[in-house]
Amino acid sequence: MQRHHLYINGSWVEGGQWLPVVNPADGEVFAEVTSVDREKVAGALASAQASLNQWRILTAMERGDFLLAIARELSNRAEHIAQVITMENGKPVDALTAGLCPPRSNRSAIWF
Repeated sequence: MQRHHLYINGSWVEGGQWLPVVNPADGEVFAEVTSVDREKVAGALASAQASLNQWRILTAMERGDFLLAIARELSNRAEHIAQVITMENGKPVDALTAGLCPPRSNRSAIWF
C-alpha cells in the first residue's frame, strides 16, 4: 500500500498520523495520506501566500509557460490520474478517461 506525504513549500512533509484512503466502490483501503497539525497547516498557507506574491510579478508569458508545462504533465499522467480518481470516488475509469477529468484540467491550464 502506498503512503503519501504532503507537499509543502517545496518539501515532502510527513505528519504524525496516517489516514486511510478508501475506495467507496469496494470499501478497500488502497493508500494512506499523512495528516499534519495546525502549525504546519498555517505554515503551508503562509507559504502559498508567499508563492502567490511571487506568481503575481511574473509576466503573462512566464505564467503561460508554467501553465503549459502543467498541461503537458497532466496529459502525460492522464491514465494514472484517472485510475487514482476512480479509486478515490468509485467512478468507472471510462468516465474519467472519456473526457471528464484530466483533459478538462488540461484545457483549463492551457486556457489560463
